[in-house]
Amino acid sequence: MADEQIEQEIHRIQEKIHQDQNEIEQLEREEERLLEQEDHKPEHNNVEITIDNKGYEVKPGEHKVVALKELAGIPATKELEEIIGGILTPLANDSTVDIHGGEVFLGREKDALHVTVHYPAAKEPYTEYHARRTETVGVLKSRVLVAFNLVEGQESGQTFTYTLYHKKRPLENLAETLGQIAGQERSLELKLSQQITQG
Repeated sequence: MADEQIEQEIHRIQEKIHQDQNEIEQLEREEERLLEQEDHKPEHNNVEITIDNKGYEVKPGEHKVVALKELAGIPATKELEEIIGGILTPLANDSTVDIHGGEVFLGREKDALHVTVHYPAAKEPYTEYHARRTETVGVLKSRVLVAFNLVEGQESGQTFTYTLYHKKRPLENLAETLGQIAGQERSLELKLSQQITQG
C-alpha cells in the first residue's frame, strides 16, 4: 500500500512538473512572439500584452495595475506580477505600468513563492513560480530530483544522496516549510548538492 501511494505521489509530481514546464515554455514563446510584434507595430494602434497566458489588446501608455487585474478577471486576493528578464516582479495595486506591448504578467496568490533550484550538473535551474509557503522541503526535494532525473540510493557500490542548501545552510529537516526558510522574501534561491559515499 505504501509503495502504491509513493508511486501515485511521484506520478502526481511528474505531471505537475510537466505542466509547469509547458506553462513556462508557452509563456516564453508568447513573450518572444509579442516582442517580435512590438518591433513591427504602428505607434497609434493597440498593443498586445499577456496576462495569465491570455492575450489582451490595450492602448500603449500608462495603465493602473488594478485596471489590468480587472481586464483579466484576476481576483483581489491575487497579486499581479510582471515577468521582466525572466524574473517575476511584484506590482503594487496602486501603481501604474508603462505598456509598450509584449509585456507578460501573472496573477499569483499573495503568499506564493518563486523557487529556483540550481544544480551544477544541469544546464538550466529548476524553477517554480507558484510554490506554496506551506510546502515542505521533502516535497520540493522529491520534485527537484524528478526534474533533474536523479535518484537517491546505492549504485555500483556507491551511495548517492542529495541535499538542498539555502545560502550555505543544508536543509536537512525535510518537514521544514518553504515559508519558514524564505521568511518575508517572495523568492527562494536554493542549491542542490550531491554527496557520494563508498559502500
